[in-house]
Order: sequence, then structure tokens, then C-alpha cells
Amino acid sequence: MHLSFDIYNRIELPTLILCEIGKERLCSLFAINISMNLNYTNVSELRFKVPHTIDGEPYRYYDEVKELRLIYIKDIGYFQIYDIQEVSDGIVTYKECVAYSAESMLQSKRITNLEGTYK
Repeated sequence: MHLSFDIYNRIELPTLILCEIGKERLCSLFAINISMNLNYTNVSELRFKVPHTIDGEPYRYYDEVKELRLIYIKDIGYFQIYDIQEVSDGIVTYKECVAYSAESMLQSKRITNLEGTYK
């Protein structure tokens, strides 16, 4: 993974790109409190929040953030959104999202009809 730094030598947060299940890119996502737990031998986890409003204006892609959609991060890969909780602290409403790396999608697949030569 390539880390980027700003002019003050602080790590720049990665850009999250929201995608359809077929990896068609929808938008660059405005997210806050981004945290990643990268496991190279297991499923990795991504957590982030998407605010309902930005500078008093409704965020136009807020409703597009849905379970099972993909998040693409350059140089890291795809994550699938598995859990979304809509939370309000009295001032701001936001979605807390948990996504797991793309290999987690294989956990729900089953192989059937194993008969004959291919068994």
C-alpha cells in the first residue's frame, strides 16, 4: 500500500469510491472517521461515517450508501458494505458503515451438484 502525505507531513486519508455490486463507480464518497483494519491473511475491515448534511446542505449521495454496495480504495481494493446504522447525535445525522474486504463475498457462496467426475 502506498501512503500519501500532505505538505505538513500528515497522512492523507484515502478516497472512498462508492460502486454498484458490479463494480460500476457511482461517486467519490464524502466520509469521516475512516478506520481500516487490514489483514493480509484474513478478511479486512473498513469503518466510516457518512453525514446527512455538509455545511448545512443535504449530501446528495447520502441515500446511495446502502448495504451490499462496494467501496473501492485505490491501492487497497474493494470492500462490501455489510452493516449500516443511521445515528443522530441531536445535531447531525449520519450513517455508520462497516464494510469487509471483497473476499468476504465468497463466504455466502455454495457449490452444489457435485456428482460424477467433478466431485
